[in-house]
Amino acid sequence: MKKKLILTSILSVFLSLLLLLSVSVLLVDYSGKQSAEKSLRNYLAIAEGYYVPNSLVYTPEKTKDLLANPDSYVRLTIIGSDGYVKIDTLADPTANHLDRPEIQNLGTIYYRRSTTLNRQMIYLAGKDFSSDGTSYDYVRVALPVDRVETTTYSLLGYGFLGIALITILSGFLTAYFTKRSLKPLQQEVQELDEIVGEEAHPNADVKELGQSISKAKVLLDERYQALATEKKKYETLLDEMEQGLVALDSQGKIQLINEEAAELFDGKKDNLLGQDYHILSTNENLLLAIDKAMKNNLASALDVEKGSRISLVNVSPLGETFASGKGYGVCLLSLDVTEKRKLEEAKRDFFANASHELKSPLTAVIGYQELLQNGTIASDEDKKEAIDTTLDEARRMKEIIREMLVLSKLESGIAREKTDLVLKDIILNALKENTSWIEKKNLQVSLALADVHFAMAKEDAQNLFGNLIENACKYNKDGGSLTLELTPDYFRIKDTGVGIAEKDQSRIYERFYRVDPAKSKALGGTGLGLSIVKHIALDYHFALRLDSTLGLGSTFTVFFHPKNPANPS
Repeated sequence: MKKKLILTSILSVFLSLLLLLSVSVLLVDYSGKQSAEKSLRNYLAIAEGYYVPNSLVYTPEKTKDLLANPDSYVRLTIIGSDGYVKIDTLADPTANHLDRPEIQNLGTIYYRRSTTLNRQMIYLAGKDFSSDGTSYDYVRVALPVDRVETTTYSLLGYGFLGIALITILSGFLTAYFTKRSLKPLQQEVQELDEIVGEEAHPNADVKELGQSISKAKVLLDERYQALATEKKKYETLLDEMEQGLVALDSQGKIQLINEEAAELFDGKKDNLLGQDYHILSTNENLLLAIDKAMKNNLASALDVEKGSRISLVNVSPLGETFASGKGYGVCLLSLDVTEKRKLEEAKRDFFANASHELKSPLTAVIGYQELLQNGTIASDEDKKEAIDTTLDEARRMKEIIREMLVLSKLESGIAREKTDLVLKDIILNALKENTSWIEKKNLQVSLALADVHFAMAKEDAQNLFGNLIENACKYNKDGGSLTLELTPDYFRIKDTGVGIAEKDQSRIYERFYRVDPAKSKALGGTGLGLSIVKHIALDYHFALRLDSTLGLGSTFTVFFHPKNPANPS
């Protein structure tokens, strides 16, 4: 490759000089001919000005003597009007010259070979009249072309000699500087060879450098692809995390963020990278926690609310990798705790309500028992009433505890054994258990129950249908009606009771919620029945629908297949 480079350089110099010489020769040749043609016209003008045809003074001989200079190569020829030469400075031609092109086209310069002298000449002729204008002769001047081209030939000779010398010198210089300039190149090639694990080339040239660069490029591409693949894996893993993750450098710039965190902080991942952490949130407590972690190396955790979503954000200082003299890097790890916080709140409400609900019957039981114990209640009739009230409150308390245990079991997520149940039998048994209410209120029961089989835990089926039927009986009006319909797609129960106001319909599934607390308590209601219905429906992916008009009654429908429910009118 080095030899090729040197030869290419020498050839380039040679061709460049050759082109320069060629152009110079052409220019010099053109300039010489232009000068010769100008001189020729001057000689013709001098000869025509001196010579006068038929004159005794300005004869052809004297005109010849005028131009006959030993150092001059000018050829003067005076030709008569008949075409024969009267005088010639270089020869004694005898041929007729009227057919010569310069004679036929006076004033035009011609380059041609002289038949008399056998030399390439430049010719120019004119017509010279006598004093009286009655006769004329032709005056012709000529210069040998080789004299005109002497300078051109000299330039060409010296030029070729100069080209040869310069080409040889440039060859030596090119070889010297090429070898000198290739030394750092050879060092680079050796370093590249070490990188790609190839054998070193001590006399490497451009070719070896190209090969080493190609190999290094392939190796770097492979490593880049491997790094890009690894980066993609890490990004995928981070984006698949349920936790949000943000990493800040010591300047507070976002260096890493996953999709979960970007969604939490209302932004796009690519738009947030490189931005200051203040863009994440306007929550003052969160920004203060980040500031403390960055400046004081203090970790903290706090809840951040966004709409209905609650996230626990742990703010921790990072290690030395993200630290600088001005502060520490910071890691934000967020976890969606919405359901946990709601469950905690629900538990607090549940226990508060449960305590309140249990306190009333328990107070009544203890109160009556104390009155009986200290003899305050003396008559048999009052004692019987106290005992009956105590038993009623104890039963009510027992029912509350039972339903609380049912709810607790449903919320625990413990799997319950499912069996193939005939739902019609479950419904008929629930009706049988509420016979006392049906007879007490003189209810007209209408049944349209299909023979439907469904895989459920028997306890769940009993609680689901039992609570709906019990409520329809308890809150029905005297002499009212009860309509039950069962198909493979839904169960529907319609009563003619008090109905539920529209403002209460969205809350009836809440624990311990009662539309009419006094009436519910009088009827032995716990406020947990419909909560149990809702939890069972959620566990089995059923859909519930309520249609109710205050004073006219209520209709509850349980859809078994809510994705494609049969919804008959």
